[in-house]
Amino acid sequence: MWKTRKYIKNLFKFGIIIACLCAISSGAFAQKLEVDNIVLSLKNLEAKQIARPADYDLAKDWDLYQFKLKKIRHILQFYKPSQGMLEAVDAELKQAEVLLKSLEEKTASKLQTGTVEEAYFDDTDGSPQPFIRYLPESYDKNTKYPLIIYLHGYSPYLDIVNWGTMPEGITEMADKVNACIVMPFARGNTDFQGIGEQDVLNVIKQMSKRYNIDEDRILLSGMSMGGMGVWTIGSHYPHLFAGLLVVSGRGDFYFWKKIKPGSLPAYQQWLTDREFAASHLPNLRQLPVWVFHGTDDTLIPVEEARHMKDLLGPGNPLFKYQEIAGGDHWIHEKVFSKAEVIDWIKNIRRKNPESFEYVAYAQAYRLAFWLDITHFEENCQPTKIQVEVKDDKVLIKTSGVGELVLERSRMPERIRKFPVVKGNDFILDESYNIKNSGTSYNWGPVKDDFLKPFMFVNAGMKDSEFRQRILEWYMFAKSLPRFKNEKDLTEQDKKSFNLFLYGEPESSPLIEEVLKQARIRITKDEILVGDNKFPREGNGVYLKYNSPWGPNSVVVQCGIPWGKSCSDNHRYDFLPGYIVYTGEADPNDPFGGNKALMGGFFDKNGKLIP
Repeated sequence: MWKTRKYIKNLFKFGIIIACLCAISSGAFAQKLEVDNIVLSLKNLEAKQIARPADYDLAKDWDLYQFKLKKIRHILQFYKPSQGMLEAVDAELKQAEVLLKSLEEKTASKLQTGTVEEAYFDDTDGSPQPFIRYLPESYDKNTKYPLIIYLHGYSPYLDIVNWGTMPEGITEMADKVNACIVMPFARGNTDFQGIGEQDVLNVIKQMSKRYNIDEDRILLSGMSMGGMGVWTIGSHYPHLFAGLLVVSGRGDFYFWKKIKPGSLPAYQQWLTDREFAASHLPNLRQLPVWVFHGTDDTLIPVEEARHMKDLLGPGNPLFKYQEIAGGDHWIHEKVFSKAEVIDWIKNIRRKNPESFEYVAYAQAYRLAFWLDITHFEENCQPTKIQVEVKDDKVLIKTSGVGELVLERSRMPERIRKFPVVKGNDFILDESYNIKNSGTSYNWGPVKDDFLKPFMFVNAGMKDSEFRQRILEWYMFAKSLPRFKNEKDLTEQDKKSFNLFLYGEPESSPLIEEVLKQARIRITKDEILVGDNKFPREGNGVYLKYNSPWGPNSVVVQCGIPWGKSCSDNHRYDFLPGYIVYTGEADPNDPFGGNKALMGGFFDKNGKLIP
């Protein structure tokens, strides 16, 4: 009897186990069926080819529709099947279907207030890029609204799915000042530099085009990595903003990495200085800036904020600084709820100064309020402007400027009719009848070629290695690049795109043609840079040069790949105009780049600048 009961008890346990396994199996099978159905629905949507409409409002829907499809593909590829994943995909599919119907019926979506995901088409890599925007419930298209730009923080898990949440308190703050908000994706964790910075500028333009934004009341704000982005973008484009609000951010690379200025190789120093705010302090001295930091911040120590206060505070009477006693890294909600911050936002306006100093390290940052630096003179030296109004005259002194355009319509009204006196020799024009625009050198780094339409080209590389180059861009910028095999390139491709050629001269007529013009040679055994020789075996080379086929640039990468030890978001930071490198990681490179044997830039005549 006891054995019979034991047998029945064991049989019962076994039945429960079998039932559980069947349930798990049944659940997994059901999930697989649902995923298969989603894939089929996605293919059906993708099969309906619709060209981007000429009508702007419909084009907005097309951009968002393309982004929804991209997001669905990303979830299916990178997320494990789960109930939450399936619900997320289903929601995206339903939104895509609604957008498709609008496009087919040629009826643009109606305006929605509140928090909404939008997208625009970025022609650099031919991808839809998202942003999150907020409109007050009382939004009226006939009324101008301030715009609060919020730059998000860093997360190792951030992607096009896991990013779009407005921080606590910011919409409440916006309602109190009757403002719109926009949060750019900025290609993920780019530190808001390079293509991340360009994304922010693109989103500002999109918001100004889509909604009635008061361009004199644009506030740039951000927290953590976003705070660093505020410092960077604000110092590059001070003419765009009414003020800067920095929360838990940093602005000086050398202080951050505990590196002495001047200790880096010359090309790395140049690449660093052109990005970070600490090198652009004169540009920030006319701008309202308010910095907040928690005293107990363990992610970005409060010393970072105190350092920026010491650098900028003495020269900027509009600078404000406040520490949150006992505050950790996540102090944004406290900042956004402060009555004095809300009053400050209500009262600040963009103003072009009368007298100022300005510094620019790249042509992208050429607009100095009401002056436009249309020609840079010096090789790898910052261009400087000093403007002083005295005795009813405007005195302009420059360094490294070949030509300058003065825009009187943007000058403060009081000095608009004052005569201008040059303090040194440069061309000054009051119209864009430019005689010698651009630069006297082609010193831009490799990453600048990502800022215009570009294409990756397999120039004889193994398919698996070329796919790795594509994946590296995807992990960096969260989008696939355009890509082709060299044999499939058209003449129009060569004229239309910055080409990134991956391969060797022996397998690529295009690489061979570029190297014939460049001051870099690759022989069977050696890499020759000017009078310098390096073994080809075990080394690699990256170089950017003027395209032989059109007005664009071309980038060539030969030998061993770059950046094996780099983090995804800093892969391209320290690639100058040319670099020869080993397979070892440089112990002195804070981002894990390869050890350089030689690096620098090219001038306009193709000569090497070490």
